[in-house]
Amino acid sequence: MKKIVRVGIVLVVILAMVAGVAKRKAALKKVKPYGMRPVAVHVAPVQKTMMEQSHSYLGVVEPWQVARISSRISARVETVSRREGDAVKAGDLLLQLDDKDIQAQIKVVDAQIAALESTFQSLETNKKFWEEEDQRDSKLAEDGVISSVAAATTHNRMAEAVSKYLSAQGNLETFRSNRVSLMTKLVYTQLTSPFDGQVTIRDVDPGDLAAPGQPLMVVEDRSFLKISFDAPQEDMAFLKKGMAIRTQALGDPVEWEITRIYPSVNRARMVRVEAKVPAQPELQSGAFIALQVVASRHENAITIPRESLMQKGSKDWMVFTVADGTLHLRSVKKVMESGGLVEVQGLEAGEQVITSTFLGWANLAEGLKVEVVK
Repeated sequence: MKKIVRVGIVLVVILAMVAGVAKRKAALKKVKPYGMRPVAVHVAPVQKTMMEQSHSYLGVVEPWQVARISSRISARVETVSRREGDAVKAGDLLLQLDDKDIQAQIKVVDAQIAALESTFQSLETNKKFWEEEDQRDSKLAEDGVISSVAAATTHNRMAEAVSKYLSAQGNLETFRSNRVSLMTKLVYTQLTSPFDGQVTIRDVDPGDLAAPGQPLMVVEDRSFLKISFDAPQEDMAFLKKGMAIRTQALGDPVEWEITRIYPSVNRARMVRVEAKVPAQPELQSGAFIALQVVASRHENAITIPRESLMQKGSKDWMVFTVADGTLHLRSVKKVMESGGLVEVQGLEAGEQVITSTFLGWANLAEGLKVEVVK
């Protein structure tokens, strides 16, 4: 009896196992082969947006005009009328140099001129008299009225009068020229501001000796400012006057434009570029500022993520788009790249492009069924 029970149990187990295998085979028949399942992919929309291509530079803030005040003569500094931070107008006195020696020399020359002018008129009258006498006696000698010796004597007196007159005239011109030079030197003793601005540097005190070319003061015109930077000579291929310059150094993005490009490169093969900008407290003279020069700007560019772009060969660019769960291989033209986005031609805004796939790009192909996942 026990033997029959054991055989029955074994048969039950075997039948259960057979039923389980059959059920599993039936379930497997309902599962599609792996190659027929949609491939999971990530996509991004093709967008229409503004694209820029820019180049970064380090600019420096400079005043619109800078005057480095120095003396043209050697003289002691008598007074300093302005100091650092003082606002000045064009023509305002900045420094007064000692002019006592020059004033004394002018008085001596004035006395010399006055003395010579008092006798100059009589010398001129005497010259005219003997010129007339010479003409008269020369005529009388030709007519035989007087001897040639008498006429020659008159001519010699005339020549002597002319010589004295010309000598006095030369001396008078010399004294007057000296006076003009001294008056010019007198003007040089007063150093004035060439324009409206602000004194930013003062390197002199009363009693110092000012020498020609020695910097004494600096006056800056900050009614406008310059943002300047040096660009490599190869950048001249795209740098143009009027191009936009953008910075975020002041908080919110600000745009100016290039107003000047120097016509030659310096010894470092760099080109000086400037932008004239309005004066504002946030821009301190001498400060460095990060800049981006916008080389090109497209307002309604068709853009895709950089990772969606594939290159076929050396020049051809391709992307995979998804429509109705099916992949389509599309040829596009790359226009520009900036900030992780690429502007392309050959797509329309609203289409979807593949950004990545779990199985890798090598397993993608035209017509492949895909499943978009987030």
